Formats: sequence, structure tokens, C-alpha cells
Amino acid sequence: MGPGEGIGERLRMIRDDYGMSQIEFAERLGAKQNALSQYENGQRKLPPEMQSILASVFSINLNWLLTGQGEKVLAPGASQNAPQPVRGDGDIYLIDLIDVRASAGHGAQNLDEMGVIDTIPVSRHFLYPHEPSRVKLVEVSGNSMEPTLWDGDYVAVAEGVTTGNNGIFLVNWDRELFVKRLQFKLDSLKVVSDNPQYEAKEVRDQSDMFNIIGRVIFQIRRF
Repeated sequence: MGPGEGIGERLRMIRDDYGMSQIEFAERLGAKQNALSQYENGQRKLPPEMQSILASVFSINLNWLLTGQGEKVLAPGASQNAPQPVRGDGDIYLIDLIDVRASAGHGAQNLDEMGVIDTIPVSRHFLYPHEPSRVKLVEVSGNSMEPTLWDGDYVAVAEGVTTGNNGIFLVNWDRELFVKRLQFKLDSLKVVSDNPQYEAKEVRDQSDMFNIIGRVIFQIRRF
């Protein structure tokens, strides 16, 4: 069997379901027709970026695409299961991009409660030592963290990492979501915006009104 023969057969099934020619389907995937032909014939491995497009544009279940197991198409609003390696060496994972704006104000206590709007291929190098299934991408909104983070940047959040050294975290504060720098003290927590126009605040009683969701482990800048 070639490097992507089983996947190629399932890729052809998707194209047939949509009644597209190879040229039309290749355009939707941002590929050339001859490359698509090689993917379908199993002569070349389907690259991570193509898998991401199939998941986000066509709602294809990547577990089905890669293994043939499970449902072909995800139900509306459903998330991919725990990220699976999408390259033979297990180095690339598809990480969920969370619809944070839709969740702000609803008091979500963890990222699994929020909708997924896309999946982004990320190298294991950037995720280590965190479990890929516990890392989510969220979009930064506003200018309170400039110049470190700009409006429209993406940050990767390691969910459940809520203690340790000072750093940038995703927090739920009074039923809204914020990306803030936290400084841990003996009897309180200092919440800092990197933009000097915003005053720092102290939190002394961490309750349901203030919940640390996870630590930011890297950012993706949009130009």
C-alpha cells in the first residue's frame, strides 16, 4: 500500500459526495489538480494543511479520514476528538480554534464547553510538554495586552495549567473571558494588562467569579 492509499480512497469519496471534478475539488483545497490526483491514488501523503481544510470547510471527521473509523461527517458544532497526529512521524497535531467571542459572558469554566470554529495544524515542538488534547487556540480581542498580544492574534492555552510561575493566562472573570498576565502572591493574585493604559487589579478571593482556565504557551501573530 502506498503512503496515503487508504486516505486517498476516502478523499475520493468526499469529492464524489460533493459531485466535484478533480479540478473543482483541488481549487477548494488550494491544491493543483495533479497533486490531488496523487493524493487520491495514494502516491503522496495528504499534507496537514489539506486535512485542516477538510475538517473546517467540509466538516470531515479527521479520525475517519485518517483511520476509516467513526462517522465521516461531524455533527454541527461537534469538536474533533482528542487531536491525532496528522503526519506519519506524529509531529503535527490539529488543534481546535475556540469561538471565544461567542462564549464570553456565558460563564464557561473550561474550553470544552465552547464551540469550535476551525482546526489549526501545530508542531508537537510547540505543544511540549503539554498533552495536545488539552491545548486550544483562542483569538485575542482588544488592546489591553499590547504590545505583547495584539487584537486578532491567536494564543495557545494549555487548559488546566493554573498555577506555577507568573505568566499569561486565560481567565474567566465575572462570567467574561480575558487573556491577562497573572502575578502570584502569598495572599492574592495580581491581574496585569501589558498595555500601561490599563490599571492592574488585585484578586484576593478566587471563587466562581474568578477562574483560571489555563496558561498561554505560545502565540500566533496575525499581520
